[in-house]
Amino acid sequence: MRAAQQVGHPRGHLVRTSSGVAKAIEANLEWPDHKLFAHRASIFKTWLRKAAELRKEEAELRSALPEHLHKILSRKKLLLWKHILVSLEYEDTKIIDEIIDGFSLTGWASESGVFDKRVKAATMTVDQLSGVAMLQWG
Repeated sequence: MRAAQQVGHPRGHLVRTSSGVAKAIEANLEWPDHKLFAHRASIFKTWLRKAAELRKEEAELRSALPEHLHKILSRKKLLLWKHILVSLEYEDTKIIDEIIDGFSLTGWASESGVFDKRVKAATMTVDQLSGVAMLQWG
């Protein structure tokens, strides 16, 4: 049991915790409530101002999306999301571009820099997958 506790939960090995996340955890556990609430309010106020600044650009981006992505992403503030990730120095800011472009359902995923690499080979070809989809969904 002691050895298992030292190794930790497997989920902890999948995601790297950044120093920013560690600071956030520490703040949630140790800061007095009034200080934590004031800090959060300040951050959200900054993001609300940025959202207002990006309103026109967000609308232009959404209007340029293909219909299938527009349905899914029409209410998302993608440029604000990207701004937040960049300002927080998040390691995978390209995730927003991948969301905007739409994810490929086949092939290799790009490295995120956040999750550990885990290679999992395909169990069928794209043609086989298409054939199964046609049988399933007509």
